[in-house]
Amino acid sequence: MQRLKGATFLLIAFVLALGVGLAAFFLSSGGSESLEKYLSHLQELLRAKKKDVTKLVASRAKIDQEVIYRYRLVRVSSSGGLLDLNGTDQYVEEGGAAQNDLALQPDQVSYYQTYVTPNDPAVQEIAEGKSYEAIYQEAVSWVWVEDKVLHGVDEKWLSPNYFLTESAGLSSNPVKGSIASDCESQAYTLVSALRAAGVAAENVRVVTGQVNFGGSVGGHAWVEVFDASTNSWFELEPTSGNYYDSSSGTYYESSGLPYTFFKTYRYPVVQIWTYFNDKYFWDNSRQEGNIAENWLTTETVTKQVPQSEVEYELPDDMRIIREERIRKLQEEIESINQQELRNQIERLKRRNRQQESQSSQQQESGQESPEQSQEIVIEEQEGTVVIVGKVDEVEPETITMKTRFGVFAVTFSSDAVLKEPATDDSGSIDHIEQGMTILVEGTQADASTIRAKSVQIISR
Repeated sequence: MQRLKGATFLLIAFVLALGVGLAAFFLSSGGSESLEKYLSHLQELLRAKKKDVTKLVASRAKIDQEVIYRYRLVRVSSSGGLLDLNGTDQYVEEGGAAQNDLALQPDQVSYYQTYVTPNDPAVQEIAEGKSYEAIYQEAVSWVWVEDKVLHGVDEKWLSPNYFLTESAGLSSNPVKGSIASDCESQAYTLVSALRAAGVAAENVRVVTGQVNFGGSVGGHAWVEVFDASTNSWFELEPTSGNYYDSSSGTYYESSGLPYTFFKTYRYPVVQIWTYFNDKYFWDNSRQEGNIAENWLTTETVTKQVPQSEVEYELPDDMRIIREERIRKLQEEIESINQQELRNQIERLKRRNRQQESQSSQQQESGQESPEQSQEIVIEEQEGTVVIVGKVDEVEPETITMKTRFGVFAVTFSSDAVLKEPATDDSGSIDHIEQGMTILVEGTQADASTIRAKSVQIISR
Protein backbone atom coordinates (compact mmCIF):
# COMPACT_ATOMS: atom_id res chain seq x y z
CA MET A 1 0.00 0.00 0.00
CA GLN A 2 1.30 3.42 -0.87
CA ARG A 3 2.10 5.84 1.94
CA LEU A 4 0.73 9.36 2.14
CA LYS A 5 3.33 11.78 0.83
CA GLY A 6 4.22 15.02 2.58
CA ALA A 7 2.34 17.19 0.11
CA THR A 8 -0.90 15.35 0.68
CA PHE A 9 -0.63 15.59 4.45
CA LEU A 10 -0.33 19.35 4.06
CA LEU A 11 -3.38 19.18 1.83
CA ILE A 12 -5.30 17.61 4.71
CA ALA A 13 -4.22 20.36 7.05
CA PHE A 14 -4.96 22.90 4.33
CA VAL A 15 -8.55 21.86 3.82
CA LEU A 16 -9.24 21.35 7.52
CA ALA A 17 -7.69 24.65 8.56
CA LEU A 18 -9.76 26.54 6.03
CA GLY A 19 -13.01 24.89 7.06
CA VAL A 20 -14.26 24.59 3.51
CA GLY A 21 -17.36 22.74 4.64
CA LEU A 22 -16.78 19.30 3.14
CA ALA A 23 -18.20 16.53 5.29
CA ALA A 24 -15.22 14.24 4.68
CA PHE A 25 -11.90 14.10 2.87
CA PHE A 26 -10.47 11.01 1.22
CA LEU A 27 -6.70 11.00 0.90
CA SER A 28 -4.04 8.96 -0.83
CA SER A 29 -0.49 9.45 -2.05
CA GLY A 30 0.09 12.32 -4.43
CA GLY A 31 -2.23 15.32 -4.33
CA SER A 32 -3.80 18.01 -6.46
CA GLU A 33 -1.27 19.92 -8.52
CA SER A 34 -3.70 22.81 -8.74
CA LEU A 35 -3.32 23.34 -4.99
CA GLU A 36 0.43 22.80 -4.72
CA LYS A 37 1.32 26.49 -5.01
CA TYR A 38 -0.83 27.30 -1.97
CA LEU A 39 0.50 24.58 0.33
CA SER A 40 3.61 26.52 1.35
CA HIS A 41 1.38 29.13 2.95
CA LEU A 42 0.04 26.44 5.25
CA GLN A 43 3.37 25.42 6.76
CA GLU A 44 3.45 28.20 9.32
CA LEU A 45 -0.25 27.74 10.05
CA LEU A 46 0.23 24.01 10.56
CA ARG A 47 3.09 24.60 13.00
CA ALA A 48 1.00 27.13 14.91
CA LYS A 49 -2.06 24.91 14.92
CA LYS A 50 -0.36 21.76 16.21
CA LYS A 51 0.32 23.26 19.63
CA ASP A 52 -3.28 24.44 19.97
CA VAL A 53 -5.33 21.52 18.71
CA THR A 54 -4.92 18.89 21.41
CA LYS A 55 -3.35 20.35 24.52
CA LEU A 56 -3.33 18.41 27.75
CA VAL A 57 -6.34 19.61 29.69
CA ALA A 58 -4.33 19.99 32.89
CA SER A 59 -0.61 19.76 33.59
CA ARG A 60 -0.88 17.43 36.54
CA ALA A 61 1.65 14.74 35.77
CA LYS A 62 2.00 13.41 39.32
CA ILE A 63 -1.74 13.17 39.86
CA ASP A 64 -2.18 11.57 36.43
CA GLN A 65 0.36 8.89 37.28
CA GLU A 66 -1.18 8.30 40.69
CA VAL A 67 -4.69 7.87 39.29
CA ILE A 68 -3.65 5.70 36.34
CA TYR A 69 -1.92 3.27 38.68
CA ARG A 70 -4.88 3.28 41.06
CA TYR A 71 -7.19 2.35 38.19
CA ARG A 72 -4.78 -0.11 36.63
CA LEU A 73 -6.62 -2.02 33.94
CA VAL A 74 -5.31 -5.57 33.99
CA ARG A 75 -7.59 -6.24 31.02
CA VAL A 76 -5.35 -4.02 28.88
CA SER A 77 -2.28 -6.18 29.45
CA SER A 78 -0.44 -7.36 26.33
CA SER A 79 -1.65 -10.93 26.82
CA GLY A 80 -5.30 -9.92 26.79
CA GLY A 81 -5.48 -6.95 24.44
CA LEU A 82 -5.57 -6.62 20.67
CA LEU A 83 -3.04 -8.27 18.42
CA ASP A 84 -0.23 -6.09 17.07
CA LEU A 85 -0.98 -3.54 14.35
CA ASN A 86 -0.43 -5.82 11.37
CA GLY A 87 -2.17 -8.79 12.94
CA THR A 88 -5.23 -6.73 13.87
CA ASP A 89 -5.40 -5.13 10.41
CA GLN A 90 -5.19 -8.50 8.67
CA TYR A 91 -7.84 -10.01 10.93
CA VAL A 92 -10.33 -7.18 10.44
CA GLU A 93 -9.86 -6.65 6.70
CA GLU A 94 -9.75 -10.34 5.80
CA GLY A 95 -10.58 -12.96 8.43
CA GLY A 96 -13.13 -11.01 10.49
CA ALA A 97 -14.98 -9.80 7.41
CA ALA A 98 -15.33 -13.35 6.12
CA GLN A 99 -16.30 -14.87 9.49
CA ASN A 100 -19.06 -12.35 10.14
CA ASP A 101 -20.30 -12.15 6.53
CA LEU A 102 -19.81 -8.38 6.54
CA ALA A 103 -20.42 -6.09 3.58
CA LEU A 104 -19.09 -2.57 3.09
CA GLN A 105 -21.69 0.17 2.68
CA PRO A 106 -21.29 2.51 -0.33
CA ASP A 107 -19.62 5.24 1.75
CA GLN A 108 -17.33 2.92 3.76
CA VAL A 109 -13.65 2.29 3.00
CA SER A 110 -12.75 -0.29 5.66
CA TYR A 111 -14.25 -3.35 7.28
CA TYR A 112 -13.48 -1.73 10.63
CA GLN A 113 -16.48 0.51 9.95
CA THR A 114 -18.90 -2.41 9.56
CA TYR A 115 -18.65 -3.12 13.31
CA VAL A 116 -20.36 0.18 14.18
CA THR A 117 -24.08 -0.48 13.70
CA PRO A 118 -26.32 2.30 15.09
CA ASN A 119 -29.37 0.98 13.20
CA ASP A 120 -29.22 -2.48 14.77
CA PRO A 121 -32.36 -3.20 16.90
CA ALA A 122 -30.35 -4.49 19.89
CA VAL A 123 -28.17 -1.37 19.82
CA GLN A 124 -31.17 0.94 19.56
CA GLU A 125 -32.83 -0.84 22.48
CA ILE A 126 -30.01 -0.02 24.90
CA ALA A 127 -29.78 3.57 23.58
CA GLU A 128 -33.48 4.43 23.59
CA GLY A 129 -34.43 7.14 26.08
CA LYS A 130 -30.99 7.28 27.72
CA SER A 131 -28.56 10.17 28.07
CA TYR A 132 -25.06 9.71 26.71
CA GLU A 133 -23.72 9.26 30.23
CA ALA A 134 -26.37 6.62 31.01
CA ILE A 135 -25.38 4.71 27.86
CA TYR A 136 -21.77 4.78 29.01
CA GLN A 137 -22.79 3.45 32.43
CA GLU A 138 -24.63 0.63 30.66
CA ALA A 139 -21.40 -0.19 28.81
CA VAL A 140 -19.40 -0.22 32.05
CA SER A 141 -21.71 -2.99 33.31
CA TRP A 142 -20.56 -5.30 30.51
CA VAL A 143 -17.91 -7.83 31.55
CA TRP A 144 -14.43 -7.88 30.04
CA VAL A 145 -13.38 -11.45 29.18
CA GLU A 146 -10.42 -12.09 26.90
CA ASP A 147 -11.01 -13.78 23.53
CA LYS A 148 -8.85 -16.77 24.45
CA VAL A 149 -11.24 -17.63 27.29
CA LEU A 150 -14.51 -16.75 25.56
CA HIS A 151 -13.77 -18.04 22.06
CA GLY A 152 -10.57 -20.11 22.27
CA VAL A 153 -8.72 -17.83 19.80
CA ASP A 154 -6.41 -14.86 20.16
CA GLU A 155 -8.71 -12.48 18.30
CA LYS A 156 -12.44 -12.50 17.55
CA TRP A 157 -14.54 -9.42 16.85
CA LEU A 158 -18.26 -9.84 17.50
CA SER A 159 -20.99 -7.85 15.82
CA PRO A 160 -22.73 -5.55 18.34
CA ASN A 161 -25.94 -7.56 17.92
CA TYR A 162 -24.22 -10.87 18.73
CA PHE A 163 -22.32 -9.29 21.62
CA LEU A 164 -25.51 -7.84 23.16
CA THR A 165 -27.86 -10.77 22.54
CA GLU A 166 -25.74 -13.94 22.44
CA SER A 167 -22.54 -13.52 24.48
CA ALA A 168 -24.33 -13.85 27.85
CA GLY A 169 -25.47 -17.38 26.93
CA LEU A 170 -22.19 -18.76 25.62
CA SER A 171 -21.14 -21.94 27.41
CA SER A 172 -17.57 -20.58 27.55
CA ASN A 173 -18.67 -17.40 29.33
CA PRO A 174 -17.15 -17.60 32.85
CA VAL A 175 -19.65 -15.01 34.14
CA LYS A 176 -22.92 -16.70 33.21
CA GLY A 177 -25.75 -14.42 32.14
CA SER A 178 -23.53 -11.35 31.68
CA ILE A 179 -22.88 -9.59 28.38
CA ALA A 180 -19.19 -10.26 27.84
CA SER A 181 -16.32 -9.77 25.44
CA ASP A 182 -13.05 -7.89 25.27
CA CYS A 183 -12.13 -4.28 24.53
CA GLU A 184 -12.94 -3.89 20.84
CA SER A 185 -16.48 -5.30 21.12
CA GLN A 186 -17.22 -3.01 24.04
CA ALA A 187 -15.72 0.02 22.29
CA TYR A 188 -17.51 -0.22 18.96
CA THR A 189 -20.79 -1.28 20.59
CA LEU A 190 -20.64 1.79 22.84
CA VAL A 191 -19.99 4.00 19.79
CA SER A 192 -22.88 2.28 17.99
CA ALA A 193 -25.20 3.09 20.92
CA LEU A 194 -24.05 6.70 21.16
CA ARG A 195 -24.62 7.11 17.42
CA ALA A 196 -28.09 5.56 17.82
CA ALA A 197 -28.80 8.08 20.61
CA GLY A 198 -28.02 10.97 18.29
CA VAL A 199 -24.30 11.70 18.56
CA ALA A 200 -23.06 12.93 15.17
CA ALA A 201 -20.50 10.75 13.40
CA GLU A 202 -18.10 13.70 13.51
CA ASN A 203 -18.16 13.65 17.32
CA VAL A 204 -17.59 10.05 18.40
CA ARG A 205 -15.13 7.36 17.31
CA VAL A 206 -13.46 4.08 18.19
CA VAL A 207 -9.68 4.24 18.57
CA THR A 208 -7.30 1.28 18.35
CA GLY A 209 -3.67 1.38 19.37
CA GLN A 210 -1.39 0.80 22.32
CA VAL A 211 -1.85 2.16 25.84
CA ASN A 212 0.09 1.94 29.08
CA PHE A 213 -2.06 1.42 32.16
CA GLY A 214 -0.06 0.69 35.30
CA GLY A 215 3.19 -0.09 33.51
CA SER A 216 1.73 -2.69 31.12
CA VAL A 217 1.79 -1.73 27.41
CA GLY A 218 -0.70 -3.56 25.24
CA GLY A 219 -3.05 -3.36 22.27
CA HIS A 220 -6.40 -1.82 23.12
CA ALA A 221 -9.58 -0.26 21.73
CA TRP A 222 -11.36 2.65 23.41
CA VAL A 223 -13.84 5.43 22.65
CA GLU A 224 -13.34 9.16 22.14
CA VAL A 225 -16.00 11.88 22.24
CA PHE A 226 -15.56 15.41 20.90
CA ASP A 227 -16.14 18.24 23.40
CA ALA A 228 -17.07 21.35 21.41
CA SER A 229 -16.62 23.60 24.45
CA THR A 230 -12.87 22.89 24.47
CA ASN A 231 -12.46 21.90 20.80
CA SER A 232 -10.82 18.65 21.91
CA TRP A 233 -11.48 14.94 22.43
CA PHE A 234 -11.86 13.01 25.68
CA GLU A 235 -11.82 9.25 26.22
CA LEU A 236 -14.45 6.82 27.51
CA GLU A 237 -13.22 3.51 28.93
CA PRO A 238 -16.03 0.90 29.06
CA THR A 239 -13.57 -1.82 30.12
CA SER A 240 -12.91 0.05 33.38
CA GLY A 241 -15.97 -1.78 34.76
CA ASN A 242 -16.48 -5.47 35.50
CA TYR A 243 -13.88 -7.99 34.35
CA TYR A 244 -12.77 -11.60 34.60
CA ASP A 245 -9.12 -12.29 35.43
CA SER A 246 -8.27 -15.58 33.74
CA SER A 247 -4.91 -15.90 35.50
CA SER A 248 -6.63 -16.26 38.88
CA GLY A 249 -10.07 -17.38 37.69
CA THR A 250 -11.61 -14.46 39.57
CA TYR A 251 -14.51 -12.19 38.60
CA TYR A 252 -14.14 -8.59 39.76
CA GLU A 253 -16.98 -6.09 39.99
CA SER A 254 -16.20 -2.42 39.44
CA SER A 255 -18.29 0.72 38.98
CA GLY A 256 -15.71 1.87 36.43
CA LEU A 257 -14.32 5.31 35.74
CA PRO A 258 -16.72 8.29 35.66
CA TYR A 259 -18.00 9.55 32.32
CA THR A 260 -15.97 12.77 32.56
CA PHE A 261 -12.84 11.22 34.10
CA PHE A 262 -10.59 11.68 31.09
CA LYS A 263 -11.68 15.27 30.64
CA THR A 264 -9.43 15.94 33.60
CA TYR A 265 -6.85 13.17 33.52
CA ARG A 266 -4.53 12.21 30.69
CA TYR A 267 -5.32 8.98 28.85
CA PRO A 268 -2.06 6.95 28.61
CA VAL A 269 -1.77 6.50 24.83
CA VAL A 270 1.47 5.05 23.49
CA GLN A 271 0.53 4.96 19.80
CA ILE A 272 -2.60 5.07 17.65
CA TRP A 273 -3.41 2.65 14.83
CA THR A 274 -6.91 3.56 13.60
CA TYR A 275 -9.91 5.82 14.22
CA PHE A 276 -13.32 4.74 12.95
CA ASN A 277 -17.09 4.70 13.16
CA ASP A 278 -19.80 3.78 10.65
CA LYS A 279 -19.16 6.90 8.54
CA TYR A 280 -15.45 7.68 8.91
CA PHE A 281 -12.21 5.72 8.96
CA TRP A 282 -8.63 6.90 9.34
CA ASP A 283 -5.64 4.56 9.09
CA ASN A 284 -3.12 6.42 11.21
CA SER A 285 -0.24 4.08 10.42
CA ARG A 286 -0.61 4.57 6.65
CA GLN A 287 -2.09 8.09 6.80
CA GLU A 288 -5.11 7.45 4.60
CA GLY A 289 -8.85 7.10 4.77
CA ASN A 290 -11.85 9.40 5.03
CA ILE A 291 -11.95 11.81 7.91
CA ALA A 292 -14.11 14.52 9.48
CA GLU A 293 -12.76 18.05 9.83
CA ASN A 294 -12.23 17.81 13.59
CA TRP A 295 -10.51 14.41 13.55
CA LEU A 296 -6.98 15.49 12.58
CA THR A 297 -5.19 16.48 15.75
CA THR A 298 -1.69 16.38 17.18
CA GLU A 299 -2.45 12.85 18.38
CA THR A 300 -2.92 11.80 14.76
CA VAL A 301 0.39 13.32 13.77
CA THR A 302 2.59 12.17 16.64
CA LYS A 303 1.31 8.84 17.94
CA GLN A 304 1.98 6.71 14.87
CA VAL A 305 3.55 3.31 14.45
CA PRO A 306 7.04 3.56 12.90
CA GLN A 307 6.74 3.10 9.16
CA SER A 308 9.18 0.16 9.29
CA GLU A 309 6.62 -1.79 11.36
CA VAL A 310 3.78 -1.36 8.86
CA GLU A 311 3.90 -4.52 6.75
CA TYR A 312 0.33 -5.63 6.09
CA GLU A 313 -0.90 -5.02 2.53
CA LEU A 314 -4.61 -4.61 1.84
CA PRO A 315 -6.31 -7.23 -0.35
CA ASP A 316 -6.67 -6.08 -3.96
CA ASP A 317 -10.46 -5.69 -3.79
CA MET A 318 -10.21 -3.43 -0.74
CA ARG A 319 -7.38 -1.39 -2.28
CA ILE A 320 -9.45 -0.81 -5.45
CA ILE A 321 -12.48 0.31 -3.42
CA ARG A 322 -10.42 2.80 -1.43
CA GLU A 323 -8.64 4.21 -4.47
CA GLU A 324 -11.91 4.77 -6.36
CA ARG A 325 -13.62 6.52 -3.44
CA ILE A 326 -10.49 8.57 -2.79
CA ARG A 327 -10.41 9.69 -6.42
CA LYS A 328 -14.00 10.94 -6.38
CA LEU A 329 -13.49 13.13 -3.35
CA GLN A 330 -10.19 14.47 -4.60
CA GLU A 331 -12.10 15.77 -7.60
CA GLU A 332 -14.43 17.59 -5.21
CA ILE A 333 -11.46 19.13 -3.36
CA GLU A 334 -9.92 20.28 -6.65
CA SER A 335 -13.14 22.06 -7.60
CA ILE A 336 -12.94 24.47 -4.64
CA ASN A 337 -12.78 28.10 -5.70
CA GLN A 338 -9.11 29.08 -5.74
CA GLN A 339 -9.59 32.77 -4.98
CA GLU A 340 -11.65 31.97 -1.89
CA LEU A 341 -8.85 29.70 -0.71
CA ARG A 342 -6.35 32.51 -1.09
CA ASN A 343 -8.60 34.90 0.82
CA GLN A 344 -9.08 32.46 3.68
CA ILE A 345 -5.34 31.78 3.86
CA GLU A 346 -4.66 35.50 4.28
CA ARG A 347 -7.34 35.83 6.97
CA LEU A 348 -5.87 32.90 8.89
CA LYS A 349 -2.35 34.27 8.59
CA ARG A 350 -3.46 37.66 9.95
CA ARG A 351 -5.25 35.99 12.86
CA ASN A 352 -2.20 33.89 13.72
CA ARG A 353 0.06 36.95 13.62
CA GLN A 354 -2.31 38.79 15.96
CA GLN A 355 -2.36 35.84 18.38
CA GLU A 356 1.44 35.58 18.33
CA SER A 357 1.77 39.32 18.95
CA GLN A 358 -0.67 39.18 21.86
CA SER A 359 1.13 36.19 23.38
CA SER A 360 4.49 37.99 23.04
CA GLN A 361 3.13 41.09 24.75
CA GLN A 362 1.74 38.99 27.62
CA GLN A 363 5.09 37.29 28.14
CA GLU A 364 6.95 40.62 28.12
CA SER A 365 4.56 42.00 30.74
CA GLY A 366 5.00 38.93 32.94
CA GLN A 367 1.50 37.58 32.35
CA GLU A 368 0.96 33.88 31.80
CA SER A 369 -0.01 32.97 28.25
CA PRO A 370 -2.89 30.53 27.63
CA GLU A 371 -0.51 27.73 26.58
CA GLN A 372 1.40 28.03 29.85
CA SER A 373 -1.57 27.90 32.17
CA GLN A 374 -3.66 25.01 33.47
CA GLU A 375 -7.23 25.42 32.48
CA ILE A 376 -10.26 23.65 31.18
CA VAL A 377 -13.99 23.85 31.43
CA ILE A 378 -15.34 20.32 31.63
CA GLU A 379 -18.86 19.08 31.04
CA GLU A 380 -21.78 21.42 31.08
CA GLN A 381 -24.23 18.58 31.49
CA GLU A 382 -27.28 19.52 33.59
CA GLY A 383 -25.60 22.78 34.61
CA THR A 384 -22.51 21.13 36.12
CA VAL A 385 -19.06 22.44 35.23
CA VAL A 386 -15.51 21.69 36.26
CA ILE A 387 -12.87 24.37 35.84
CA VAL A 388 -9.16 24.59 36.56
CA GLY A 389 -7.31 27.86 37.10
CA LYS A 390 -5.20 30.02 39.41
CA VAL A 391 -6.54 31.85 42.44
CA ASP A 392 -6.21 35.60 41.92
CA GLU A 393 -8.09 37.02 44.92
CA VAL A 394 -9.52 35.53 48.10
CA GLU A 395 -12.43 37.13 49.95
CA PRO A 396 -14.53 35.75 52.84
CA GLU A 397 -17.17 34.10 50.63
CA THR A 398 -15.76 34.42 47.13
CA ILE A 399 -12.63 33.41 45.23
CA THR A 400 -11.60 35.02 41.96
CA MET A 401 -9.72 32.67 39.64
CA LYS A 402 -8.10 33.22 36.24
CA THR A 403 -8.46 30.73 33.40
CA ARG A 404 -7.94 30.89 29.67
CA PHE A 405 -11.70 31.34 29.32
CA GLY A 406 -11.65 34.47 31.45
CA VAL A 407 -11.97 35.44 35.10
CA PHE A 408 -14.51 33.55 37.22
CA ALA A 409 -15.98 34.39 40.61
CA VAL A 410 -16.36 31.23 42.71
CA THR A 411 -18.91 31.28 45.54
CA PHE A 412 -19.40 28.51 48.09
CA SER A 413 -22.39 26.67 49.44
CA SER A 414 -22.47 25.76 53.12
CA ASP A 415 -21.58 22.14 52.35
CA ALA A 416 -18.74 22.84 49.90
CA VAL A 417 -15.84 20.41 50.28
CA LEU A 418 -12.12 21.18 50.04
CA LYS A 419 -9.69 18.40 49.11
CA GLU A 420 -5.98 18.75 49.75
CA PRO A 421 -3.45 17.48 47.17
CA ALA A 422 -2.94 13.69 46.96
CA THR A 423 -5.38 13.04 49.82
CA ASP A 424 -9.08 12.48 50.22
CA ASP A 425 -9.23 14.54 53.39
CA SER A 426 -11.62 17.47 53.51
CA GLY A 427 -10.40 20.77 54.84
CA SER A 428 -11.71 24.28 55.26
CA ILE A 429 -12.31 26.56 52.30
CA ASP A 430 -10.39 29.14 54.33
CA HIS A 431 -7.20 27.20 53.45
CA ILE A 432 -7.31 28.43 49.85
CA GLU A 433 -4.67 31.07 49.18
CA GLN A 434 -3.73 33.42 46.37
CA GLY A 435 -1.56 31.81 43.67
CA MET A 436 -2.86 28.26 44.19
CA THR A 437 -4.01 26.20 41.21
CA ILE A 438 -7.39 24.69 42.01
CA LEU A 439 -10.05 22.51 40.40
CA VAL A 440 -13.61 23.65 41.10
CA GLU A 441 -16.71 21.54 40.53
CA GLY A 442 -20.11 23.14 40.79
CA THR A 443 -22.90 24.84 38.89
CA GLN A 444 -22.61 27.86 36.64
CA ALA A 445 -24.79 30.65 38.03
CA ASP A 446 -24.04 32.95 35.08
CA ALA A 447 -21.35 33.52 32.48
CA SER A 448 -18.72 34.47 35.07
CA THR A 449 -19.89 32.91 38.36
CA ILE A 450 -19.52 29.32 39.62
CA ARG A 451 -21.27 28.01 42.74
CA ALA A 452 -18.76 25.49 44.09
CA LYS A 453 -19.72 22.06 45.42
CA SER A 454 -16.12 20.96 45.85
CA VAL A 455 -12.66 22.42 45.42
CA GLN A 456 -9.45 20.45 44.99
CA ILE A 457 -6.04 22.09 45.46
CA ILE A 458 -3.79 20.97 42.62
CA SER A 459 -0.65 22.96 43.45
CA ARG A 460 0.31 25.65 45.94
